Amino acid sequence: YPSPVIASDNSLGGYSQFAGRLYVSYVTKSRDATTNTDIALAYSDDGGNTWQTDSNKVNDDDAVTDGFSGSIGANGDRSQYEPAIAVDPTNGTLVMSWYDARYDAADARVARFVPTSIDGGASFGAQTYLNQPNQVYDAISGQATNLGPIPDNFSTGNPGAQGQFYEGTQQGLAVF
Repeated sequence: YPSPVIASDNSLGGYSQFAGRLYVSYVTKSRDATTNTDIALAYSDDGGNTWQTDSNKVNDDDAVTDGFSGSIGANGDRSQYEPAIAVDPTNGTLVMSWYDARYDAADARVARFVPTSIDGGASFGAQTYLNQPNQVYDAISGQATNLGPIPDNFSTGNPGAQGQFYEGTQQGLAVF
């Protein structure tokens, strides 16, 4: 769903240098890709008259650099979709969330990812998944190893999926 979502920085000016900024997040798709979608961000400092897309793509999956995003899409990326966006009213921190299939070769099982930005969306901290980690025990090293998130599986091939609800058409995000 490419539907845009919007948030505004309603924090007091002394707590955020971006007070009054409007943010819009939406899904983009490469022309030459079949399933490669990304999360994009635009912002406006003049009430929506003009929009800036300096950092546009927010998600950081990339098969060339991460070594596991696979070969789906034009540059090896997988699907990200259904963004949510909110601004912390106490300090202006921008928080985003979306569904992300970067850990699944079939591009069907997804995890929810969350990054934050303290510079008005110009850059984001580490993208962290919200799902429970898939930790296994390495018998050789004696250490627990994190293989990534245990995904939400909304695919039609999952007999345990709730065929009536799936992931819906939007998600909510509240921050403080």
